Amino acid sequence: MEGRFSPGSGLRQSEPLRLGRICFVNVLPVYLFLEQDKTLFREVSDTPSRLNKMLRQGLLDVSPVSSVEYAGDPGRYRILGGLSISCVGRVRSVLLLSQVPMEKWGNALIQCPMESETSVALLRLLLRNYWGMDTGLVEEGGVSESVAVLRIGDRALREAASGKWAHVWDLGEAWHSWTGLPFVFALWLVRERVAQSRAIQLNKLHGALLRARDTGLSKLDVCAEKARRVLGGMELDLLEYFQGLTFSLEEGHIKGLNLFFEELAKAGLIKEKPVLRLWPPNPQSL
Repeated sequence: MEGRFSPGSGLRQSEPLRLGRICFVNVLPVYLFLEQDKTLFREVSDTPSRLNKMLRQGLLDVSPVSSVEYAGDPGRYRILGGLSISCVGRVRSVLLLSQVPMEKWGNALIQCPMESETSVALLRLLLRNYWGMDTGLVEEGGVSESVAVLRIGDRALREAASGKWAHVWDLGEAWHSWTGLPFVFALWLVRERVAQSRAIQLNKLHGALLRARDTGLSKLDVCAEKARRVLGGMELDLLEYFQGLTFSLEEGHIKGLNLFFEELAKAGLIKEKPVLRLWPPNPQSL
């Protein structure tokens, strides 16, 4: 897939930028209407955790990734201004599911897929600080029995539609009840070396993503129909799902993101709260 490129080779001006794409339907309002320009970029689709790793290793130049990826090494990245995958309240695709009421969990374990580092980190904070639970987390498949499971992305949407779970907790809703702020699950990050050496191409791609996002938000019914085909015609109001997501990065999102990083630092899950470094450096140029 990356045969012509080696880590760091994205600095070559003649090559298209390598753009990540999360392989869930939640990115459709941005990517469904992104005008394809093979001279400017080419897409690589994968799960959030794999995109995190590829961007970190220099195998991608720009990508939507888990927001905690930025906190791990903020000097490595810039945050593309105006873009995120966020919610203000219910997110519907990051769910904690169980057949047992939470007050009866005791010291049982929760199985978590490691596809989204942000969702797992958020669950750790909510268990400790919002629900007051001391429940442990294990990677999915790591134990034969667990009291609950975390589901994210398309899989969470399918599980919600199945109606088989007695108890469902929406992590976006829980965060908003706890803090009153939006929650930012994903950011579009660009590697710092790319931002400095390929600013003209990056600005073009950034503009294309913002225009595609604006078109997608004006045609959420089209996005919902596309998602329905991808997910197999499941009985779920996908238009309502997209209407519950936000794809901007405004003042409230910044406050929520800063608080998330602050709580992660307090919990010892990151070294320190990072400074948010946006691209372009001057927000007025967006």
